[in-house]
Amino acid sequence: MKQKYFQHNFNAFVLAGGKSKRLGINKSLMQIDGRSLIERTVALLQPFASEIFISANDPGTYHFLQREIIEDIFKGSGPLAGIHSCLSCTNKKYNIFIATDLPFVNSEFISFLIDNYDDESILIPSIGGRLHFLCGIYKKEIHGAAYELLKNASVKENGKINVSVFDLFKKVKGKFIEVADQPFIKKELLFNLNTQDDLLAYKKILRKK
Repeated sequence: MKQKYFQHNFNAFVLAGGKSKRLGINKSLMQIDGRSLIERTVALLQPFASEIFISANDPGTYHFLQREIIEDIFKGSGPLAGIHSCLSCTNKKYNIFIATDLPFVNSEFISFLIDNYDDESILIPSIGGRLHFLCGIYKKEIHGAAYELLKNASVKENGKINVSVFDLFKKVKGKFIEVADQPFIKKELLFNLNTQDDLLAYKKILRKK
């Protein structure tokens, strides 16, 4: 699927998450060069989508973006719940999802993903065999499969549910594409901000740029 067809046919969703328990802050509002991570992600997606939405459960936090906020139908159920809710309400067959805590994702990577998309239920990148589920293309029609997983989920002792986006990927026979050998790939491309150590590493990378 070529990029010139993408903006007309696709919506995009920014997975904002919320306050990180491990970081103690809302990662999406972290300021980099005078702009928050979520503003950066929205701007990155602008050329690729008909509309851009924010997946978040604290809508008041993101009113400044002037985008429609999609709240989870299944509260407290992690990224799978966000993807399910977004696919349930989208008016497009194809949808791209990007987590806001992937600060080094670039337009070359998104273009590559789009150009290699071929009507898969899910298409996600892999770097050296590691799959990245929160940066990919998802078809609307799989929202029913996500619903079934969430409806039948149980809560583990740690308070988290026992299903994930990986379970959806397996259920709908999603595909991945290896991107490690692509010219736009740098080691930190899909670097994810989760812990204080990640934050320190992130700042170290920025100082080198």
